[in-house]
Amino acid sequence: MRLLWSLVVLLCCSTTCITSRRHPTITKRALKEVRRNVAALSTHGRDQDLLLYLRSVETSYGTLLLDDELPSILLYKAVALYNAQNMSEAEDTLKLATEHYPSDSRAWINLGTALHASVAICRLHSFQRSLYQLHRWIG
Repeated sequence: MRLLWSLVVLLCCSTTCITSRRHPTITKRALKEVRRNVAALSTHGRDQDLLLYLRSVETSYGTLLLDDELPSILLYKAVALYNAQNMSEAEDTLKLATEHYPSDSRAWINLGTALHASVAICRLHSFQRSLYQLHRWIG
């Protein structure tokens, strides 16, 4: 019984704990600088600058999956994309974030918000098309 309980505890902990993983080519100092710059640009609402900066980081390291710290760098990118009204890329980035950081509740909440906004935008476009057709029919 004790062995079974130990196994249950081990399995539960292994699914909820995040191991500290860092991209193999980034130094701790560089990672700290990237995170500081990302947080500063995001805090000051400089979304376009943040997207440009993240593009250069991604070019340098081949990915934005640099560590397991939350909020993830992907989440910062997704929020900036959402604010720039780039819904499809924001959704794709949030899906990637939830895949790689399944315990990040902010990523899940933002994904739901982005998907909800996309549905609302589709409905608005459909309504506008209907109004346009009605206007043409009336004369």
